[in-house]
Amino acid sequence: MKRFGMLLVCGVALGFLGAKQQDAFWQAQYAPTRLDWLAMQCNVNHRQRYEMVHSGFVAVPPNKIEIVVKLSKEARQLDPELIKSVNQGAKEYVHGMAKAMGWTAPLEVHATDMFQ
Repeated sequence: MKRFGMLLVCGVALGFLGAKQQDAFWQAQYAPTRLDWLAMQCNVNHRQRYEMVHSGFVAVPPNKIEIVVKLSKEARQLDPELIKSVNQGAKEYVHGMAKAMGWTAPLEVHATDMFQ
């Protein structure tokens, strides 16, 4: 009986010592990448927020920024060339922001239109 008790105590002690505590997924440490910072800066500094058009920027690893241009119902009636120029302006904005942040790696920028 004494031997069994000693084995039980040793087993429990080894279990506690060998158990690795795992953090919940929301407690895991996260360090944003340069691409994440670029997307955040584009979202914060972008001035293109109107009633008819709104642009959002999303980082897509490894080196891509996806621009989501949301257009209202009224914007559907706009000239397609005007919508194309909005997309082109957003792309140029991303490249300009990347240059200002010292980005040297190749950067792919893609714009997608969404109608609400």
